[in-house]
Amino acid sequence: MRRANLHGPVLFNEVLSLLQITSGKNYLDLTFGMGGHSQGILQHGAESLLAIDRDPSAIEEYQRSPLLFSEKRLQVVRGKFSQLSRIVNGKKFHGILMDLGLSSKQLLSPGRGFSFHSTGPLDMRIDRSQGETLEDILNRVTRADLEKELYRNTGNPKSRLWAKRIMEALHAGRLKNCEDLVGLFQLKVRHSRIQPSTIVLMGLRMMVNGELREIETAVPQAVEALQPGGRLIILSFHSVEDRLVKRLLRQAAGLCICGKDPLFCRCCRVQLVKFVNRKAIFPSSLERIENPRSRSAKLRCVEKLSSGG
Repeated sequence: MRRANLHGPVLFNEVLSLLQITSGKNYLDLTFGMGGHSQGILQHGAESLLAIDRDPSAIEEYQRSPLLFSEKRLQVVRGKFSQLSRIVNGKKFHGILMDLGLSSKQLLSPGRGFSFHSTGPLDMRIDRSQGETLEDILNRVTRADLEKELYRNTGNPKSRLWAKRIMEALHAGRLKNCEDLVGLFQLKVRHSRIQPSTIVLMGLRMMVNGELREIETAVPQAVEALQPGGRLIILSFHSVEDRLVKRLLRQAAGLCICGKDPLFCRCCRVQLVKFVNRKAIFPSSLERIENPRSRSAKLRCVEKLSSGG
């Protein structure tokens, strides 16, 4: 299968190598996106591939692509991470990929509100057909609630200041759209490559879409959906996500997650998986240059034990 000219997937070769793709085996891609990883999995001889995405635009892209839409080994369905068990309905997979990042197309689309180039309404929903918009949420939460959500999703100690600035602008009638929101944080920051607006928008997007809850719900379901010997690969893109992923995988590996003295540890030590790479894998320096989006990526991989699940 020839690879279509879609967005360049992060850690592409590392993902395909760790999945150990062979003919006669089936795989699951939990973030179809622009189809880059999915195409690679099929190119390497997968018997079948189920791909999921919560963004309707990703499903539309798939349906518009003759190369992908005609591929009989590929099934693409709409759904969220947390709906994994219902979607697969007991089916087991030899490899599962969870890419927690947004596609380049999503990030660069000005109407989505995901980057500091954003314009348009205060929405930020990945699936704009359901759920509360950012505007809905801001109009019902308190400043303290917003501060808590921003800190939970970004881990940044400036969350209190950010929440104060957002709520003051909202109540003063100065926050009507994403352009107004970005304008609140477009400041020059010394010794930092990251604009404050980028971090704030990420935290708000994660709040709107419940992204940490989705991860927390989905990882145990993904472990359950693995065949013995099957591998789960998770790509994360910032430290809050990665800490949660690491904790969930350590728990699945039967390791302590409470950090207490072994004599007082109360973790439920049931080992379902083992780590393939104990430490996270990072993009090469060449990939970081060629694909700046990959700079913050971390890859973690576990393998289902024969006696697990």
